[in-house]
Amino acid sequence: MATPSSVPSCPTPAPRSTSPYPSSTRTARRSQSTPTTSSYPRRARPKKTVVKDKGFYTATFSGISNDNYKLASTSVNFKVRETESFSDVKNSDWFIGAVYQAKVNGYVNGVKGTKLFNPKANITRADAVCILYNMAGGKKVEDMIKAEKLAWTSKVTFTDVNVDEYYGVAMGWADSLDIANGSNGKFRPTETITREEFAALLSNYAKATGDYEAVDADEVLGSAMDYTAWAKDVAAWAKANGIMGNNGAAINGTGVITRAEVAAMAVNYQAEALK
Repeated sequence: MATPSSVPSCPTPAPRSTSPYPSSTRTARRSQSTPTTSSYPRRARPKKTVVKDKGFYTATFSGISNDNYKLASTSVNFKVRETESFSDVKNSDWFIGAVYQAKVNGYVNGVKGTKLFNPKANITRADAVCILYNMAGGKKVEDMIKAEKLAWTSKVTFTDVNVDEYYGVAMGWADSLDIANGSNGKFRPTETITREEFAALLSNYAKATGDYEAVDADEVLGSAMDYTAWAKDVAAWAKANGIMGNNGAAINGTGVITRAEVAAMAVNYQAEALK
């Protein structure tokens, strides 16, 4: 049986701009055997990545001395060097910290053949799934032998997923764990995905890794109504865990998600790459 180390790392192609429509969860889980998730390490809790402009800075510490020790100095000087994540992501962008961390963690890749991330563009359902597999920590598809690829692609049950595409192995992995859900036997891999649909993928990933805890949706969401009825529990879980709708912001569950927002939600859920 394959382990999580065999999860593919999918490249991110140039984004498409097709129209989305909500997905529905399956009415019954498949009877086929699925890979174990017991070997997944626990995820790091969210932390904020702060990006500073390049230059020299002084950090001052206080309240950390006691009877046992005393700092020789309460300040330290340091230099911030410029590190470019993508050429189209600037220090002034609200998402720079999330995109940078997502790149460092190996969750996201740039547009193939360029130094661009295209942060404000939409993302396809298949590419969103690829990001989850990268989060799971996996072997790159190009490093797999034919038998390894076949072991995963043979698990794809969606009738509209071409297993020979770059996302075929990833889709097999997600399909076998019920992380990826569709409707009427289809996944619509090339269509765009909404914020609540990506939150649903994340919640299914959390369930597969044993990290999911249900919340009181009415208590968490209050009077908020910017989500689809089927996604109420998903939206509440995502908000309660600081994945979206942070700091009183709108959930905007039905909004088509951008590549920058996907990076932010991924890092909000799993701040550090799995070891």
